[in-house]
Amino acid sequence: MTGDMSHISVRPAAAPPFWRDAIREAIRFWEPARIAYCILLAVMTLAMLGLSGILRAGLLGWLHLLAAAILANVLYTFAYPVDLMLNAAGLPKPWRRAVRVLLWCFGTVLACWLAIGAAIVGVLDFGTTYPWPE
Repeated sequence: MTGDMSHISVRPAAAPPFWRDAIREAIRFWEPARIAYCILLAVMTLAMLGLSGILRAGLLGWLHLLAAAILANVLYTFAYPVDLMLNAAGLPKPWRRAVRVLLWCFGTVLACWLAIGAAIVGVLDFGTTYPWPE
Protein backbone atom coordinates (compact mmCIF):
# COMPACT_ATOMS: atom_id res chain seq x y z
CA MET A 1 0.00 0.00 0.00
CA THR A 2 1.51 3.30 -1.07
CA GLY A 3 -0.66 5.56 1.04
CA ASP A 4 -2.69 6.83 -1.92
CA MET A 5 -6.09 7.79 -0.54
CA SER A 6 -7.47 9.54 -3.61
CA HIS A 7 -10.26 6.98 -3.92
CA ILE A 8 -11.73 7.97 -0.54
CA SER A 9 -14.31 10.73 -0.67
CA VAL A 10 -15.06 12.78 2.38
CA ARG A 11 -18.56 14.19 2.62
CA PRO A 12 -20.30 15.74 5.60
CA ALA A 13 -22.79 13.42 7.21
CA ALA A 14 -26.34 14.15 6.15
CA ALA A 15 -29.07 14.43 8.73
CA PRO A 16 -31.22 11.31 9.03
CA PRO A 17 -34.44 11.56 6.99
CA PHE A 18 -36.63 11.88 10.11
CA TRP A 19 -34.80 14.97 11.37
CA ARG A 20 -34.50 16.47 7.92
CA ASP A 21 -38.27 16.14 7.44
CA ALA A 22 -38.99 17.41 10.96
CA ILE A 23 -36.82 20.48 10.42
CA ARG A 24 -38.40 21.13 7.03
CA GLU A 25 -41.90 20.82 8.51
CA ALA A 26 -41.01 23.16 11.40
CA ILE A 27 -39.60 25.79 9.04
CA ARG A 28 -42.72 25.59 6.87
CA PHE A 29 -44.87 26.49 9.87
CA TRP A 30 -42.69 28.84 11.92
CA GLU A 31 -41.20 31.10 9.27
CA PRO A 32 -44.50 32.27 7.70
CA ALA A 33 -45.88 32.61 11.24
CA ARG A 34 -42.86 34.79 12.11
CA ILE A 35 -44.12 37.41 9.63
CA ALA A 36 -47.49 37.65 11.40
CA TYR A 37 -45.70 37.64 14.78
CA CYS A 38 -43.39 40.49 13.77
CA ILE A 39 -46.21 42.58 12.30
CA LEU A 40 -48.44 42.11 15.35
CA LEU A 41 -45.59 42.79 17.74
CA ALA A 42 -44.43 45.84 15.76
CA VAL A 43 -47.91 47.36 15.88
CA MET A 44 -48.20 46.68 19.62
CA THR A 45 -44.71 47.94 20.39
CA LEU A 46 -44.99 51.10 18.30
CA ALA A 47 -48.35 51.89 19.86
CA MET A 48 -47.04 51.40 23.38
CA LEU A 49 -43.78 53.23 22.77
CA GLY A 50 -45.54 56.02 20.91
CA LEU A 51 -48.04 56.46 23.71
CA SER A 52 -45.35 56.40 26.36
CA GLY A 53 -43.23 59.05 24.67
CA ILE A 54 -40.07 56.97 24.30
CA LEU A 55 -39.88 57.60 20.58
CA ARG A 56 -39.68 61.32 21.30
CA ALA A 57 -36.56 60.64 23.35
CA GLY A 58 -34.43 60.55 20.20
CA LEU A 59 -31.80 57.97 19.37
CA LEU A 60 -32.00 56.23 22.72
CA GLY A 61 -35.69 55.51 22.21
CA TRP A 62 -35.04 54.02 18.78
CA LEU A 63 -32.17 51.91 20.14
CA HIS A 64 -34.55 50.65 22.83
CA LEU A 65 -37.02 49.69 20.10
CA LEU A 66 -34.30 47.93 18.08
CA ALA A 67 -33.11 45.97 21.12
CA ALA A 68 -36.69 44.89 21.85
CA ALA A 69 -37.17 43.72 18.25
CA ILE A 70 -33.95 41.71 18.32
CA LEU A 71 -34.88 40.14 21.66
CA ALA A 72 -38.35 39.26 20.39
CA ASN A 73 -36.90 37.46 17.36
CA VAL A 74 -34.32 35.63 19.47
CA LEU A 75 -37.07 34.45 21.81
CA TYR A 76 -39.10 33.34 18.78
CA THR A 77 -36.39 30.85 17.83
CA PHE A 78 -37.00 28.93 21.08
CA ALA A 79 -40.06 27.47 19.38
CA TYR A 80 -37.88 25.31 17.12
CA PRO A 81 -36.51 22.95 19.83
CA VAL A 82 -40.02 22.54 21.25
CA ASP A 83 -41.34 21.78 17.79
CA LEU A 84 -38.62 19.21 17.14
CA MET A 85 -39.39 17.52 20.47
CA LEU A 86 -43.07 17.35 19.46
CA ASN A 87 -42.05 15.67 16.23
CA ALA A 88 -39.80 13.23 18.08
CA ALA A 89 -42.66 12.39 20.48
CA GLY A 90 -44.61 10.99 17.55
CA LEU A 91 -47.75 13.09 17.87
CA PRO A 92 -50.11 12.82 14.91
CA LYS A 93 -49.87 15.67 12.41
CA PRO A 94 -53.21 17.36 13.40
CA TRP A 95 -52.09 17.41 17.04
CA ARG A 96 -48.71 18.85 16.14
CA ARG A 97 -50.45 21.59 14.17
CA ALA A 98 -52.77 22.40 17.09
CA VAL A 99 -49.86 22.51 19.55
CA ARG A 100 -47.89 24.75 17.18
CA VAL A 101 -50.80 27.19 16.92
CA LEU A 102 -51.23 27.23 20.71
CA LEU A 103 -47.49 27.70 21.19
CA TRP A 104 -47.49 30.56 18.65
CA CYS A 105 -50.44 32.23 20.41
CA PHE A 106 -48.85 31.85 23.84
CA GLY A 107 -45.51 33.21 22.61
CA THR A 108 -47.13 36.14 20.83
CA VAL A 109 -49.16 37.10 23.91
CA LEU A 110 -46.02 36.82 26.05
CA ALA A 111 -44.10 39.02 23.60
CA CYS A 112 -46.89 41.61 23.64
CA TRP A 113 -46.78 41.66 27.44
CA LEU A 114 -43.01 42.14 27.26
CA ALA A 115 -43.57 45.05 24.87
CA ILE A 116 -45.99 46.62 27.33
CA GLY A 117 -43.46 46.07 30.12
CA ALA A 118 -40.69 47.62 28.03
CA ALA A 119 -42.89 50.65 27.39
CA ILE A 120 -43.61 51.02 31.10
CA VAL A 121 -39.92 50.72 31.98
CA GLY A 122 -39.15 53.22 29.24
CA VAL A 123 -41.70 55.61 30.71
CA LEU A 124 -40.02 55.33 34.08
CA ASP A 125 -36.53 55.72 32.58
CA PHE A 126 -37.36 58.78 30.52
CA GLY A 127 -39.47 60.44 33.19
CA THR A 128 -42.49 60.99 30.97
CA THR A 129 -46.02 60.72 32.24
CA TYR A 130 -48.29 57.75 31.72
CA PRO A 131 -50.62 58.14 28.73
CA TRP A 132 -53.49 56.40 30.49
CA PRO A 133 -55.54 57.67 33.42
CA GLU A 134 -54.52 56.44 36.85
